[in-house]
Amino acid sequence: MAEAKTGAPAPLEDGPADGRAADAEAASPDTASAAVSTADASAPGRDDTAWLENLEQRVHQAVERLRELAADNQRLVRRVAELEAAAAREEAVAATPDGAEAWQRERREIRRRVESLTDTLESLLPR
Repeated sequence: MAEAKTGAPAPLEDGPADGRAADAEAASPDTASAAVSTADASAPGRDDTAWLENLEQRVHQAVERLRELAADNQRLVRRVAELEAAAAREEAVAATPDGAEAWQRERREIRRRVESLTDTLESLLPR
């Protein structure tokens, strides 16, 4: 790739063989004029490095997003481990005779309370 005196790569004069660059420029006049003004700039300056500044900004944004996602991932991994440990403890308790008996008592209590709520709600309905 040819480079300008500033060390930045020179813009390509020909687009890809499939014509995507021509279509993109035709669809977006801002992009086309920006490409022309950058290509026509003969003096070194901001236009020569604007693409690099844009790239740097996008890379920094991507890195920050990756850091956020990594932190979220670590938090979720810890939460999954906590939930798996709690489930294993509950399974171990339920596997014991006392645990199975306690589970049956809890189930009967829940059933009794739900039936009581149902009866209360049914009593409010007109007959």
